Amino acid sequence: MTGDPVLDHLQRTYGKSWRIWRTPNWWMANPRTADTGVTPTLMERTPQDLEAHMRNPGQAIGRGLVPWPRHP
Repeated sequence: MTGDPVLDHLQRTYGKSWRIWRTPNWWMANPRTADTGVTPTLMERTPQDLEAHMRNPGQAIGRGLVPWPRHP
């Protein structure tokens, strides 16, 4: 795994549904399946806040990608 016990725990627990990573200042997650109806990227300052946000992601802001290029 990553060597970070908190990140490893989150990846083991939620890794089937979420892709989870971190930067020095942020904990982030993306849903692994398209059109899940959740915010595309969850960003939180603490792992506890990210875990709470993954459990209850709230209302979606989008519904997947539009094919490119888009022709009539």
